Amino acid sequence: MARITSWRKCYIGIAALIFGLLASYYSYQSSTYRKVKLNLNVIDLSKPGNFVTPKTTVHHFAMTKVSKTGSTTMFGVLARRIIQYKLNLVIPKSGAFLFWNRPNSWKIGPRSGRAEALIHHSLYNKTMMDEVLEPDYKYIALAREPVSWFLSAINYYTPYLRKKKLLGHNLSLHQTPSADYVVTNKNLLYAPKSFGNAQTYFHLVQLQFTGFDYREKDNLSAINQHIASYISNVDVIILTEVYDASLLILKKRFSWSYQDIFYTKLVVGKPKHGPPISEKNRKTLLSPEVNLGDKLLYDRLNETWWKQPELEDYYFWDEVAYFSQINLNLTKVWCPQALKSYNPVTIPESYWHEELTLSLRFCKLLIRFSSKKYKRLREYAFTKR
Repeated sequence: MARITSWRKCYIGIAALIFGLLASYYSYQSSTYRKVKLNLNVIDLSKPGNFVTPKTTVHHFAMTKVSKTGSTTMFGVLARRIIQYKLNLVIPKSGAFLFWNRPNSWKIGPRSGRAEALIHHSLYNKTMMDEVLEPDYKYIALAREPVSWFLSAINYYTPYLRKKKLLGHNLSLHQTPSADYVVTNKNLLYAPKSFGNAQTYFHLVQLQFTGFDYREKDNLSAINQHIASYISNVDVIILTEVYDASLLILKKRFSWSYQDIFYTKLVVGKPKHGPPISEKNRKTLLSPEVNLGDKLLYDRLNETWWKQPELEDYYFWDEVAYFSQINLNLTKVWCPQALKSYNPVTIPESYWHEELTLSLRFCKLLIRFSSKKYKRLREYAFTKR
């Protein structure tokens, strides 16, 4: 009897140990899950949180607009702030591209003196930007995963390629070439471009926008040195794949408000979904022989993005989900209704912000600015104030 009791105690002890280990494991998994999943039920959004506005607000900024990275949407966000706060900007006198080596093709306006903002297509040139912009400007970098960028670029540049008669005779008049077709056609993959800032349509375009000399495209040492130097001067990274989260980090770093980062998604060109790229050609596109520079650039920016201190906030991803939903409501429902009823939009106080009142003028800039964005900003810059 004593032996049975002893064994029973042993079993009970082992069971208790296993139960304790399982409880600890699932407690950890639950905690990890809450950090990763966009779960708004973990907090009461109707109650104010511990939001503190930093003392220093960034008023001067630069973004070198990179094609097919969500840059047109970002242009709308920053252009709205320029107009609202009457900032001085450097702007091309015509078109959408700013060329630093053609000083007669751009100007600073609406006032003389240094520029407070740069948001147009241009190659990153720290020497020129330091000379033209206010000394305390902050730099915003844009990037997109190379394969995703490539697929979007094919859709966008097809009309230009057809006009240049680079598509061959295998495609119908309105057919967009598949990604596999472009990857396996070197005349297309490396096709030179005669307009804009980059020298090519598809090859190392993102790297070129960082100011990299395309003539050094096969020099790995030069690529690595350039990327390291470039990233050391970046203040905020906007990744297309985590766009809303990137905007929230910008808001926190710059001490801006929610009103400053609300956006309307602006799409350049009509999206067309062609055949997906094959795994073989995906690997080819990302191979060192084809696209080493853009892959290295994105990998470094992506790695840097995910190490940012803002992501350590326990509720960061919950705030991302909240912002995404509020922004969607604002652009699709609230602002359109406000412009019809002539009543401003009021967003109740939440865990992350005080009550927000958005004027009709704000809604007009948010919803209607997109149609003639470049012309509207040029009119602003060229009008003396």
